Amino acid sequence: IPVDEARALPEFFAKSPATAPYRVAIIDSADDLNANAANAVLKTLEEPPERGVLLLASNAPGGLLPTLRSRCRRLRFESPATDVTLSWVAERAGIGDDAARRLLAMAQNAPGRAWRLAAMGALEVDDAARELEEIYASQTPEQKLAMVKELTRKANTLFVGDGINDAPALTAATVGLA
Repeated sequence: IPVDEARALPEFFAKSPATAPYRVAIIDSADDLNANAANAVLKTLEEPPERGVLLLASNAPGGLLPTLRSRCRRLRFESPATDVTLSWVAERAGIGDDAARRLLAMAQNAPGRAWRLAAMGALEVDDAARELEEIYASQTPEQKLAMVKELTRKANTLFVGDGINDAPALTAATVGLA
């Protein structure tokens, strides 16, 4: 969150809750707070609001300032069972179980991220990448180099395979033809 939003927390908590017994603020991806925003949140934690709850959601708590971590109670939420997650993603994205399984693998089993990937067309991109990978694997080093040059010319950016295992073959092909 931007530092201005973090600095607005005390004002938010100063107001009494309208219908609920507590005022609640949730900071998602708290580990992404910049130093200024983190310090503004820290100020709120140092002077805790009455009837206020501040939840900091973090995928990497080690990325939080140590002073923030020391003033928080850690609540660990486990991922739901795989079959529950699979059916949730399949239902929300309107896809079959196999496609949902692929999305969950791409999203490291994070259902919300898998759902967003579905909306962004990740399955189609993955299908195209798999097709290119099959074509690339069947080519001679000279054909691979020509293919890479053509793709680079068209896109100005190229990612082939995992970028680690394919690099020696690509380098060898380039050196062999140079």
